[in-house]
Amino acid sequence: MERYISRSHFNYIAENLLKESIDKKHHQPIDLKNFALRLFDGNYELNYKQLLQPNKVSFEPIRRAFIKRVVLVDYALSKFRENEPLNTQFVWRLIFETLIFFKKNEYLAKVGSQGFLSIELFRFESKLRDRKILRLHIWHDTFTKIFEENHSKKYIVHSHLFNAQSHVLCGSIRNRRYKISESKTESEFSCYKIVWKKLEQVENGFKRKSHLEESKKNVKIDEVSSEEIFASQNYSISIDEFHSTEPLNSVSPTATLFLFDSTKGISEFSQVIGPKNDQNPGF
Repeated sequence: MERYISRSHFNYIAENLLKESIDKKHHQPIDLKNFALRLFDGNYELNYKQLLQPNKVSFEPIRRAFIKRVVLVDYALSKFRENEPLNTQFVWRLIFETLIFFKKNEYLAKVGSQGFLSIELFRFESKLRDRKILRLHIWHDTFTKIFEENHSKKYIVHSHLFNAQSHVLCGSIRNRRYKISESKTESEFSCYKIVWKKLEQVENGFKRKSHLEESKKNVKIDEVSSEEIFASQNYSISIDEFHSTEPLNSVSPTATLFLFDSTKGISEFSQVIGPKNDQNPGF
């Protein structure tokens, strides 16, 4: 694949991976400063083929896996930025091979209010609220059942803090969009702001926790559109746009590569629609 990464951009991605995603026990074996210097060997940039082929600098399994993660992040960010479709097979191979190698790490993975498993692959944050967060989302009956034991799709209609783009890797999904308006009469649902806090630093980033703050007591939900997205297709969600996503077939796995990118839009806060006066929201 004839795409290039400059040494400076390689270091930008690599440094953020080490800061947020890769366990500290791997930092010394990777030895980024000397590794990148030897890998580029005086070249300003290298193409993907040059980076991914084994050589005397990157023959160690940990460095090969690390390079694949860097290439995955660079490729996904550039394709999403350019609003171009991704090569699904290429992306899947990089995700699989890096997750398999780093499988003993404590990934920032969880089953959230939407009923899918989320695995964080890359995170960049600046003090100027510049954010890029790349995740793997997986829907399957086993994850859905775990969540539905207590929360049963109570908070599936939501908006995002940042512009969101997604590429379906396998399976298919239905994405619904909604208009949310205040109701002058008593309703079943309220609108809540999602407030995030960093609690403490852990080995591969920060432990984060959210809670809900009611913003509108009575709201009504009107579905305005519905679309089906299949493997190798992209879709996007703008900030402040309420939507819900579900697999068309929950028995077979459905997976997407998902990006939050603040450079394409940022809101004051994200919101979710849920039952009024819920004492056990699961957030």
